[in-house]
Amino acid sequence: MKNNFFSTARITGLLYLGLAITGMFTFLFVKSKIYIDGNAVATATNLVTQEGLARFGIAAELTLVVFQAMVAIWFYKLFRQVDTFTAVMLAAFGIINAVTKVDPVSRTRVCV
Repeated sequence: MKNNFFSTARITGLLYLGLAITGMFTFLFVKSKIYIDGNAVATATNLVTQEGLARFGIAAELTLVVFQAMVAIWFYKLFRQVDTFTAVMLAAFGIINAVTKVDPVSRTRVCV
């Protein structure tokens, strides 16, 4: 039982590390090279001229979503023995967070 707990904790930690690395790469590197705030023409130009980076960025975003969902599931596995209700809530909100990263409507900005 104790060995299984440590195995689950290690896998959860590795998935969380993958989430952090993928997120940092996606948000700090790819978006800064492609997205120009307030300049749609420059952003479109960057998308055309750096097509490979844009495609890699999309793949990294999808990988980020997968990592987020997997981390939520493994956190449930890790904490269900401590408190089942809290583990279910942690997993549910983690999955919801992953899904909202895919939904383009939830990512739009509203400028007033």
